Amino acid sequence: MEDKVKEYRELLADNNAESILKFFIDKHKGRIGLASSFGAEDQVLTDMLNKIDRNIPVFTLDTGRLHQQTYDVIEETIKKYTLKIKILFPESKDVEDMVSEKGPNLFYYGGCCKSIGKISKFLKS
Repeated sequence: MEDKVKEYRELLADNNAESILKFFIDKHKGRIGLASSFGAEDQVLTDMLNKIDRNIPVFTLDTGRLHQQTYDVIEETIKKYTLKIKILFPESKDVEDMVSEKGPNLFYYGGCCKSIGKISKFLKS
């Protein structure tokens, strides 16, 4: 894997972000998706991807703890790009167990949802 990373670094060293995205989209057709938290950097990536290939899936994890502003950005993104954004939700029992064990603000202390495996399954489907 380190050799492949080195090869890609050398191959793409003088390319801009759009060219690098296009390279990987073409090379891994059907196996690329954007995990978005809808922050500024993800919005830039969404815009670039939308210009390159409108079929790249965009997905996010809704933990039930998102700010209203995040939902507003998701809605505006859907409208602007006419995207279908896949919103994944953790198993409620997993969230209940996590909060019971680590407290309601566990994400401040390195807590994590158990649903990350679902993201991998989504990308493979």
